[in-house]
Amino acid sequence: MQPCGKRKGVERWVTERGSLHSRLGEVNFCNRVRIPVAQTARVGGEFGRAAGTSVDRGATTLRSTSSKDGVAAVWWSIPCCPIRTMMKILSLALFGLSTLAFSAAPATKPIRALMVTGGCCHTYDTQKVLLSEGISARANVVWTIVQEGDTREHKASIYENPDWAKGYDVVLHNECYGFVDDVAFVERITAPHKAGLPAVMIHCSSHSYRNAQTDEWRKVIGITSRSHEKRRDMLVKSNGTNHPVMIGFPAEWANPQDELYKNEKIWPGAIPLARAYGVETQKEHAVIWVNTYGKGRTFATTLGHQDSTVGNPVFLDLVTRGLLWACGKLDDNGKPKPGYGPRGK
Repeated sequence: MQPCGKRKGVERWVTERGSLHSRLGEVNFCNRVRIPVAQTARVGGEFGRAAGTSVDRGATTLRSTSSKDGVAAVWWSIPCCPIRTMMKILSLALFGLSTLAFSAAPATKPIRALMVTGGCCHTYDTQKVLLSEGISARANVVWTIVQEGDTREHKASIYENPDWAKGYDVVLHNECYGFVDDVAFVERITAPHKAGLPAVMIHCSSHSYRNAQTDEWRKVIGITSRSHEKRRDMLVKSNGTNHPVMIGFPAEWANPQDELYKNEKIWPGAIPLARAYGVETQKEHAVIWVNTYGKGRTFATTLGHQDSTVGNPVFLDLVTRGLLWACGKLDDNGKPKPGYGPRGK
């Protein structure tokens, strides 16, 4: 520790528009610690303040000052320095500096999500906005959106590249390409998911590629479905599971004017989470589920024909939890893990 004594020096550095200004003064300097300027935004404890400011507590003053070389100095100024006072200041300093490492930790990187949308029978211009903005308001997710085609036969060009999923943490499929039957094309889509890329499947994605003579797409989804009942009001019932995806979902949810997709087969690895009763089939069908295939996780729902459903807060909350679960970023209480909530919280 440097002996106390009056010394002429810079009492304060102030940054303004990228330049540095100083005010000279006669102050008592008892100690100085140099740290990166980027870490001086928080000095910790009741003495913590932004760089270039000071807080007086009786005879003790703590300053965090910027310097020209990109290094900051934390200054303590007292009129005298008995051992007890010096030890108190030192303990506060160590606490403050320990918090710097925490506050200077890099922010959590957002989940990089790809949305592939388009095809027949739905207003994807609207739904892509409802989904992307609704999910990003609830979780730390950034989007790349690919929308192509308005027919069941369309083959989205992004899937022509074997590395189509490179650089993404999750893919949300909200597509309706039911008549595409190119097996190699379909299996090129499913390969990254089987290898571990998380997937979110919305509504008509469950009917996409249904004419292809391969089950790979259906195995990624977790349920085989090739048709649906007429659109009508639907009562969705939770299966009562404590799965984190369903925490916050009501026991029963009135979902107006949606389509009930008929379950032909539930694949191993799929866990149904909610169901609805089919008026035409006279039986219940899974409408929300999670699935594991290969190394990949899938959250899926056949709900979402109408924009009113897709934009409903209950639906958006559900899909957000499903996406986070698929990415391993949802805790056991159905909440985003630290750094993956809205605005990185």
